[in-house]
Amino acid sequence: MKELYSLSDLAVLPSYYKEGGHPRGLLEPMSMGKPVIAADTVDCRSPVEHGKNGYLVPIKDPEALASAIEDLMKDALKRKEFGEYSRKKVLAEYDEGVVIKQMFGEFYSGDEHPVHNHG
Repeated sequence: MKELYSLSDLAVLPSYYKEGGHPRGLLEPMSMGKPVIAADTVDCRSPVEHGKNGYLVPIKDPEALASAIEDLMKDALKRKEFGEYSRKKVLAEYDEGVVIKQMFGEFYSGDEHPVHNHG
């Protein structure tokens, strides 16, 4: 996939099915600095910030999808800016180290702390 993303100017995920969390089809190209376009679904709203790293389009709306693709393909500067934001966002929010830290933070939040055996 890395080779395909490197040849691409943007990534598009118009699926309206439940993606089961954060779609890899968005996070992988974002990690490579690509702008993204996705259907406006619960799973896609977190990785795609409309107007910052790509566009969210209404579900089952081919005209809106085509318009978003056309907008980005006509504007190399916007693709570059959106792609840079994608890369920053994926590193800040979806990097494995960040995710693990968040998971442990939630697991160990509150006044209770795990018991340490020092014996």
